[in-house]
Amino acid sequence: QEHRSLFFGGRFREYRHVPGRRHYMVALRARWVRIALALALVAVEIVLVLPHVGSGGGSLRLHWPWVAAAVLCETASIATFARMRRSLLRAGGQDVPLARMGALTLASTAVNVTFPAGAAVSTGYLYKQLRRTGAGAPLVAWTLAAAAVVSGLAFTVLAMAGAVLAGGDTLTDILGAGGLGLAAVLGLITLLNLLTRHPEPIVRALRAVCRRRKGGCENGTGESALDRTAAALAAIRQRWRDWMLAFLFATLNWVWDLACFVM
Repeated sequence: QEHRSLFFGGRFREYRHVPGRRHYMVALRARWVRIALALALVAVEIVLVLPHVGSGGGSLRLHWPWVAAAVLCETASIATFARMRRSLLRAGGQDVPLARMGALTLASTAVNVTFPAGAAVSTGYLYKQLRRTGAGAPLVAWTLAAAAVVSGLAFTVLAMAGAVLAGGDTLTDILGAGGLGLAAVLGLITLLNLLTRHPEPIVRALRAVCRRRKGGCENGTGESALDRTAAALAAIRQRWRDWMLAFLFATLNWVWDLACFVM
């Protein structure tokens, strides 16, 4: 509370003798440096992109009501994807505020479409940020994997629905639009369910690999870590109705993205 008063109140003289003030001020300066670097990066991107936008700007005719509608659709898409991840994370007993999850989803999406190898970078960023919320490593890894699988399932179902709407009236046409992907995704969901309900076989296999390594499991440290991982996975209680809720959010996420695309 003293640190918050120091930051928001700006009354530095009243807190001259607060313990840890020096460490806090260093962190505060580092935060402002990161903000300055981010603003500088945005400025550089604007300078680099602006000439290309200006050269093609003569042929652009923006209809601002449609632009506003597209922004609203994409906002709804980010919100539903955040709800999907939040619902999966809550299966392990970790409740992250929706606003926090929405901010992380928006930031990870921006990283994904901005950086080279953005998918890997954004996943690592999101993993680190979710760990800061207090969630364990097994739960965060399971949540990210489950979110990707459920999102893939929703996309596959929508692709098959699109094949039907496009006039595909045979089973071959429908299955060709995503039948193999649907089977693979359903298999992954079953595997994730088995991983949380019966993690012992996988832990036994990893323990056997650990023992065969040079140096073993470092006097049982590795085995203890595996036991903790198994306990964390077993604590995840994802019911089928939770899967259906996550699937609903994932489907809405794709629907809003498609709506933004056609604006």
